Amino acid sequence: MTTGRFATASAVHASGSGHSYSAEIHESWDIMGNANGGYVMALLARAALDFSERPDVVSMSANFFAPSKPGPVTVEVTPVRVGGRFATIASKLIAEGADRPSVSATIICGDLEAHDGPTMVACSAPVIDPPEECIRAEPTEFFPPPFVGNIDLRVHPEDPADGPRYRAWFRLLDDEAMDSIALVLAGDSLPPPVFNTGLKVGWSPTVQLTVHNHARPE
Repeated sequence: MTTGRFATASAVHASGSGHSYSAEIHESWDIMGNANGGYVMALLARAALDFSERPDVVSMSANFFAPSKPGPVTVEVTPVRVGGRFATIASKLIAEGADRPSVSATIICGDLEAHDGPTMVACSAPVIDPPEECIRAEPTEFFPPPFVGNIDLRVHPEDPADGPRYRAWFRLLDDEAMDSIALVLAGDSLPPPVFNTGLKVGWSPTVQLTVHNHARPE
């Protein structure tokens, strides 16, 4: 089992019912007091993988109804369809004392190393300088947010570049192993690309986010 700062902060614990998990949103994984969306998705993903007994997040789509704050939460899971290769799990996160979820998600769970058959890759990796030549994001109270203090995020020195794009290297701290749940976190680790369009944007809350994983990270 993976251990480390991220694994500890996103841990979930099954209750007696089997469809409910207790968890806690930790301090410092936030952006101006609101928990990072990818981090919150990681809690939902851990519960879904545990319930489905599958090793990987293949695809995950989350809807955000309200900001998530530090403190105890409950993750409820419901099987939508469990087949031979994939299990589709519906999940929702409810803060302690709340009467409705702040986040709901659909997670397709499977085994990213069990694929067979032909594969086509119709795109290439972004052009980016080596990690040691990129700029490490350092946390502040506002921007960069406290969240980046829990990861090693290295942004390309020329970004913001022209157009809605950011490029960066991502890894967990203290040699914590990357897995498909960490890829969900990585999917929401950069600033919103709209910040680099020249538009007057004061805040860009996440309403919906989908992450597709094609392979386990090396």
